[in-house]
Order: sequence, then C-alpha cells, then structure tokens
Amino acid sequence: WLATMYGGRLKFETPMLFSIGLVSMFTIGGLSGVSHAFAPADTQQTDTYYIVAHFHYVLFGGAVLGLFSGIYFWYPKMFGRMMNETLGKLHFWITILAFNAIFIPLFITGVAGDHRRIYSYRLFPELAKPELQDLRVFATYALVVMLLAQMLFLFNFFYSLAKGKKASRN
Repeated sequence: WLATMYGGRLKFETPMLFSIGLVSMFTIGGLSGVSHAFAPADTQQTDTYYIVAHFHYVLFGGAVLGLFSGIYFWYPKMFGRMMNETLGKLHFWITILAFNAIFIPLFITGVAGDHRRIYSYRLFPELAKPELQDLRVFATYALVVMLLAQMLFLFNFFYSLAKGKKASRN
C-alpha cells in the first residue's frame, strides 16, 4: 500500500497524513496477528495485552484514522469552509505518537504474560508482575495525551465552521 505512493506527486496535507497513518498502523496490526497462526504463540498471547494492542492497531488504524482522513478531506465540500491545516497536522502527530506510546508498551507487557481481564491486581497478587507497572502507567499517560489531542480536532471542526477560510468550488 505504501509502495503505491512511490513516484507520485504527494502533498502531505492532513488527509494524506491520516491516510498514511491508516496504512501504517493497519499493517502493524496485521503483521502482529500473523503470530496467532502459530498455536504455541497464540496460546501464550491469548487473554494478554498483546491481543489488545494487536486489535487496536487493526481497529484504530483501519477505522478511526480513516474516519479522520475522510473528515479532513471532505470537510470543505460538506461545509464550504477549510479546516485549519496547522491544527490538523498537530492533531495528527500528537494522535499517532500517543497511539504508539499506548500500544507498543502493551505488546511488551502482553508478551510478558500480562493478563488483560485483571482490573485490580490487589485481588490477584500472584499475577501482579510489578516490573511491568512502569509500562502500564506510561501507556495510561499516553492515553490521556491522545484523548486531549482529540480536543484539537473538535476545536478545529467547530471553529472552522464559523471562522474557517471559505473553500473554493473545486
């Protein structure tokens, strides 16, 4: 998918960035799923955070990044105004970096056997694995950053409705 862009005259505007992010994240999710075809790896990874990370790379990469790409691309046609490109690019970079900062640690904790359905390790101290706590906390902070980045999108969306530059007819 990425190779199809080779030799093209690309403009790295916000919709294209989200499209490239879509392909990249979906590919990582797809490649991380290949290991589930190998029964011993699948058995070890089932019910761990590895599955959570794999699933989110596929789902977020295939759906959410595509949704953002489509909104940024079609916004001028839908509303007759342009979204702020600088805010759009800032939204993209914070979202993609925070997303990876959330789920790369979950791949690591999952391979280490961190169970995904344990909501409190006080109830299951034998599963706690305290050496993984720093990665869990890091991923949680990254989640907060990614959620805050979506406020940039909402601000850009609604501010551009009223104050955005008028879109050309093409």
